[in-house]
Amino acid sequence: MKKRSFICFVLVLAVCLSLFAGCSVNFDDETLENVIQNLEREMLATKQTPATYTLQSKVESYDSKGNPATIYIDWSIEDSHQITITKDGDTVTVNIPLERASDYTYTLRANLVNEKGKAYMEDGQPITARCERVAPATTGTGTGTGTGTGTGTGSGTGTGTGTGTGTGTGTGTGTGSGTGTGTGTGTVAASLETVGEPTSFSTEQIVFSGNGITYTCDKADATSPFIKNEFATRVYKGAKFKIEYTQPMTAILVTFDEYESGGTTYFSGCDGMQVSGATITREGTSLYIVFATPSTSFQSTSVSSQVRIKKIDVYTNGTPTGIPSTGGSQGGTGTGGSTGGSGSGTEVSGNTLTINFASMGYSNNEEITQIQQSGITIAFALGAGHQAARYVENGTSLRLYYGNTMTISGKTITKIVLTFGKEYDNNEITANTGTFSVNTWTGSATSVTLTVSGMDTNGKARGNRPIVSMAITFAD
Repeated sequence: MKKRSFICFVLVLAVCLSLFAGCSVNFDDETLENVIQNLEREMLATKQTPATYTLQSKVESYDSKGNPATIYIDWSIEDSHQITITKDGDTVTVNIPLERASDYTYTLRANLVNEKGKAYMEDGQPITARCERVAPATTGTGTGTGTGTGTGTGSGTGTGTGTGTGTGTGTGTGTGSGTGTGTGTGTVAASLETVGEPTSFSTEQIVFSGNGITYTCDKADATSPFIKNEFATRVYKGAKFKIEYTQPMTAILVTFDEYESGGTTYFSGCDGMQVSGATITREGTSLYIVFATPSTSFQSTSVSSQVRIKKIDVYTNGTPTGIPSTGGSQGGTGTGGSTGGSGSGTEVSGNTLTINFASMGYSNNEEITQIQQSGITIAFALGAGHQAARYVENGTSLRLYYGNTMTISGKTITKIVLTFGKEYDNNEITANTGTFSVNTWTGSATSVTLTVSGMDTNGKARGNRPIVSMAITFAD
């Protein structure tokens, strides 16, 4: 009897464990990457926010087995300024204090988590998107009455004169050869936007149709299941797409999404594609397909890397404008312009270049990629972060976010001194050469890369270092 009871207990335990294992949902890395990139893009699309607004707290997707599954979003506010988040079912509400004497610049953060709130990780770090947002200052109105009297007298005289002169000369010569773009002779017969809700959808195939055009993408040799996307339909590496029209086409113009993440773009996967009866060329985000003989369909081969298609234009006569063509004429010799003056916000004293970011003429939240002054180049890169370096008026500083890098090159650098603004998370800054301590780098190198650590002093993957100014000392 005891033996039978023990066997029953083991069977029940095995069933419970199998059910528990079935509750675990796993996602491909690419699926999680796509979700976080979409979130980041949506977040960056809105800078100024009202006093109260809502955000979705989950995303419907597909797990690693191709089954429908949910990815949850844990929203939080950094640099909160008394801003709070209230959860309500599938949404959260961001509440900003109603009375604000000045603009609030705050950081909105999204972590991808499972149904139990545990963060999904990548390389040991939570998968996170963040962006800065601005809550504009509020103003008040009122009425009042009052009386008053007063007298006063005054007089004064003054004179002033001023003169100034400036000269500059310069000469230069230049020669060049290049490529041009052809002038199209056709007009668009029909267009189809491949964004939002598709006509039909599965993890193996996506179809968009309208205006006589049918776009079909098959998974083919791709390893990732398809997902819906409101910005552009995705053709993963190894997948194939087909474009059909009700009338014979002379050409097709495919417009790719210009989105870029960490230096990665999504519009070169058709480069070098060979399809019988068609000539395929690309210029930027435009893919040109020209038929030797008009045809009602185009079938691609497998794409070499992921592309993201936003729109399809078909032509039934002629070709689109902008098709790349060779044969640009050689440039002539000319006279150079006058010598330019020094740029605002920078000063060279001896062997030290000083940059004051508040005087550089940047607009609020403007991304900064490179500064060139006096033979010195400062290049900023996204690195392992999710938000690029940018100028923020609140604090009049350049903000380097966690994971960002700053590379100084052009001359032999011996010293770099950073003047920080308001301290947020005190993220550690490391150097690829030489020594960095507190706010100063010392050494001797023709190229120095400073990286903002992904961890603050509390061990959290967040934060930024605001830099008001920097002084770079170089050898002769």
